[in-house]
Amino acid sequence: MRYIYNQLSEDYNTLFLDNILKFKRKLEASTSGITEYVDFYPSFGIKKDEKADFLIYGQAVNGWGTGFTLHHEFPDKKLLQSIKYSNEVLTNYDLCPLDWVNVLWSNATFNHTSKDKLLEEFYKNNYRAHRSFFWNVVYKLSNRVCAQFLIQWRLG
Repeated sequence: MRYIYNQLSEDYNTLFLDNILKFKRKLEASTSGITEYVDFYPSFGIKKDEKADFLIYGQAVNGWGTGFTLHHEFPDKKLLQSIKYSNEVLTNYDLCPLDWVNVLWSNATFNHTSKDKLLEEFYKNNYRAHRSFFWNVVYKLSNRVCAQFLIQWRLG
């Protein structure tokens, strides 16, 4: 069983979908041929009522699982598809939507996770995050932030 871990406000959701539709209409008027685009609804590492200490933005979501094709009908549940792809997790596991980065960091981390067949199927993917410049920067930044928190905590 799966559930949506977190999402932004209804106002954000409306703007998200409106912007994609406007973008699509504008390009359809000026572009011919089949052109595919990826949309990305933000993923969360925190639950709805938790406070975020920092937010990291990225841009290149090559191969992300949701998107749209110009000159094709827009699915009725496009917003829900985008939210689910970025924020759906398995019930009965203590996971957040960003855990895929840890699981898919390397073959070793994926193989360790894949001992559980349900998790293996959920995370099945050839992508390995350790090859990404973006995820390496995030890794180093989060390590520095955590180290600063530890230093401050110890100095109390």
